[in-house]
Amino acid sequence: MRPSEWVVLAYFAYLLVSAAVLRVAARALLRVVGIALVVAALIAVLARFEPSMVAVVLRDWFPGGYLLAGYWATGLIYRGPDGAFQARLLSIDDLLHARLHPLLERVPRGVSELFEFAYLLCYPLVPAGLAVLYASGHRLRADAYWQLVLVATFCAYGALPWLGTRPPRALGSPHWLARRPLLMQRVNLAVLGHASIQVNTFPSGHAASAWSVALFLTTIPGASWIVFTVLAAGIAAGAVAGRYHYAVDVAAGIAIAVIAFVFLVGLAP
Repeated sequence: MRPSEWVVLAYFAYLLVSAAVLRVAARALLRVVGIALVVAALIAVLARFEPSMVAVVLRDWFPGGYLLAGYWATGLIYRGPDGAFQARLLSIDDLLHARLHPLLERVPRGVSELFEFAYLLCYPLVPAGLAVLYASGHRLRADAYWQLVLVATFCAYGALPWLGTRPPRALGSPHWLARRPLLMQRVNLAVLGHASIQVNTFPSGHAASAWSVALFLTTIPGASWIVFTVLAAGIAAGAVAGRYHYAVDVAAGIAIAVIAFVFLVGLAP
């Protein structure tokens, strides 16, 4: 099997152990087991047909689906918010807002919309990074790409069962951008309402995945890494400005991406 596929299996094993330790409800545990079995079966079947070019391409792209499966499975063993930890994150956000309020209130509406739009781009950014590898003739590095993205993002998701928090936008006292009636904000909230597990991940999975993509693209020729770094920065800014994540979440997500990059790519022989 590919190293990235071992990362996926290791993460699901971690979720099952965590679910057992935390004594989650039997129904939730069974659903996690079911998702894990489906993912493991897909990995095994595609590995079996590896000589086929179709299987090769599917193995290049399917880790994006495994990433989403891991996200949803993690949500199943969420135990509720850690009140004390959540209060500390919120207090830091409030302090930052108080200090930056005079500046932020003068930000034009168009810039506010851009922040929201940037946050929306976190969803297509990961497959877009793989598409860049294909387009630039570096398809054979797909597994290394997914190793970095999966490790960074799963590290962010993996803390959720132990350090649960609600998104800051759900706690009232909206900050500068959240008070503005923005079109892209309505789009983001609609997407989150249908496609998220409705809880906050610390560190931010959005920041971890976006920055791991941007960092990996620095290892291939061309200027794509510049575009993706700008997008990753926009996603991070939009996550905080729109109150989708706490500032500490985003900083921790970026730090995880950098650490994973150093150990998996920067120090690789």
